[in-house]
Amino acid sequence: GFGEWHGGGFFYDAGGSDIYRTAGASLGVGFAMGVGVLDEGAGDDVYGDAASLADNARRSAGFADDLGVGILIDRGGNDQHRHSAFSYGYGQLNGFALFAELSGDDTYETEANSTWGVAALTILGSSPNSNPRRAVPTFGWFIDAAGADIYARPDLLSPPIADFGAWQQTSRAAAP
Repeated sequence: GFGEWHGGGFFYDAGGSDIYRTAGASLGVGFAMGVGVLDEGAGDDVYGDAASLADNARRSAGFADDLGVGILIDRGGNDQHRHSAFSYGYGQLNGFALFAELSGDDTYETEANSTWGVAALTILGSSPNSNPRRAVPTFGWFIDAAGADIYARPDLLSPPIADFGAWQQTSRAAAP
């Protein structure tokens, strides 16, 4: 599901073990007031199966930008996720992003810091404080509701990201 410029894209799959290959903004992405939703019913699915994460699509798996809405919901199965930057519930510039895995023993892999529930006002950082969009919230949610999951990212800080734990991510944006 991909939506852009007030448009909407909705993808629903009731079940089965599927492979989702990404080559651009997809898998629940909304840009510029668009709405993109992927609702996956069940099955042992593989998302973003590129040989290298560097080759994989950015801005996927629950990404929203510029007042857009991006949602990926997977309702069951032991799934494998391989996504690069700006994914797994990444909201930017007043976007609403949600990545939700509701059950299953899942594996999450990335090489990027900007993943797993991020809300960023990156471009507005240089705008005047009077910019009315500063009053509009940005949301980035990553939810894994159940299962024994694996989180793999080379730069994980201590304590590691894991089930039944709390973690904090910090921005690595360069100073102006």
